Amino acid sequence: MRLMRRAWMCLALALGGSVDAEAQALLRLVMPECAAPGSTVWMDVRAELQSGQTLKSYDVRIPFDPTQVSFDEAQIQQGSWFTAGGSTFFWHDILDNTLYVNAAILGPNLHVSGAGTLFRLPLTLNQPTLLDLQASVHDLFNRYAQPLPVLDFPAAMQAPCTDLSVSAHLDFDPIPQLHLIWNAQSAAQDWLDTYRVYSRLRPEDPWELEGSTLDTQWTAPLSHERRLYQIRALFTGAP
Repeated sequence: MRLMRRAWMCLALALGGSVDAEAQALLRLVMPECAAPGSTVWMDVRAELQSGQTLKSYDVRIPFDPTQVSFDEAQIQQGSWFTAGGSTFFWHDILDNTLYVNAAILGPNLHVSGAGTLFRLPLTLNQPTLLDLQASVHDLFNRYAQPLPVLDFPAAMQAPCTDLSVSAHLDFDPIPQLHLIWNAQSAAQDWLDTYRVYSRLRPEDPWELEGSTLDTQWTAPLSHERRLYQIRALFTGAP
């Protein structure tokens, strides 16, 4: 598998989506955007309840590929939001490459509302890949022991984690030129395949490939038109 990590010089994109009006709760997996192979990061599992809804107990399951990621299940932590509702029953285990986490607030008339972290745990990226995890909610009950309809949100993380830190300067000797310079990917050098340079005139235009290089700089003729440039580091799936 190839992984592309992108660095934008002049453009930031925001992606959004509609939310089902009938959903009474959202479940999100929150973790860093990227991580170097072999590194360990924390993943938070958050619940967001609609106004007026309550949460008494949950059963969350997260299937995963053990060749891509491993969980330190012994280090799992309950979130302070859920434990603020009262004393809890808390159980977790990994069976058949699925993480199971169950919890309930003990005692009558005890629950939480609003939004917060159910639990968090460390995970390790075992190889350079784009990791997509999807939580599966088996049960999510309110204080009346009624199930809550839930929308699940996947989480994605890339490895290797790269920060290209692109800079640019102009040179007019002997001819007008644009020089792009970025830092080497030392943490992921063993997986580096090549850098690709793209450009476009306007944000709505598709990216056009200018060329590829193993160097950490690129020179382009200086155009009379304003152009946007993008550098992508491509990695192989193994060192």
